[in-house]
Amino acid sequence: MTTLLQIADAHLRADGEQIYGRDPERNLAVVVAACARELPGADAVVLSGDQSDDAELAALERAKEMIAPLGASVLAIPGNHDGPELQRAVFGARASADVGRWRVVAIDSSIPGEIHGSVDVAAAERLLDALDARPTVLAIHHPPLAPTTHPWFQLEHAQALLASLTARPHVRADPRRAAAARCALHARAVQFRRRRAHGRRRGRARRSRAAARRRRVV
Repeated sequence: MTTLLQIADAHLRADGEQIYGRDPERNLAVVVAACARELPGADAVVLSGDQSDDAELAALERAKEMIAPLGASVLAIPGNHDGPELQRAVFGARASADVGRWRVVAIDSSIPGEIHGSVDVAAAERLLDALDARPTVLAIHHPPLAPTTHPWFQLEHAQALLASLTARPHVRADPRRAAAARCALHARAVQFRRRRAHGRRRGRARRSRAAARRRRVV
């Protein structure tokens, strides 16, 4: 069986400091240990962006050191915190990797100095069309189908990318079939918690109705 691991948003820092009150190095160590225990002998690891939090060489080198015990080849994609040139210096500049009968293609969505992302759809098409039509996973840091409107998750030209992939059946990314269109991971360093605004509104409405009933009784 072919095994492909994906690790997202480690956010290591060169100074070893915590982020949002959490220790990113400890979190990554837990993930690597779990992968080694549960999925030994993985064929490849995709680091899908924000390996560092501070775009420092030492942080990226530490990330590389920490995943080395997995013994798998690594395909790294820059995130908005990494610094693409530094990341390529540490992890290499290859844009694709063969994993068993599959291929993984990496797309850089980072924009220097920005937190949102952008994708060059024409360049992605050229890359895909230059390869054979084996089953393909497209890996990118910013999600094409954003779970929130926060700028961190916005990807310029996302709909054009999804439309382009739909026309390439070996990539199997059809926005009408969510299971085939995306596979998103929780960040290893820190996670957003969804606000249950609708539930709060319903709670406020129930309290208002209860207060109104009390006023009528009085």
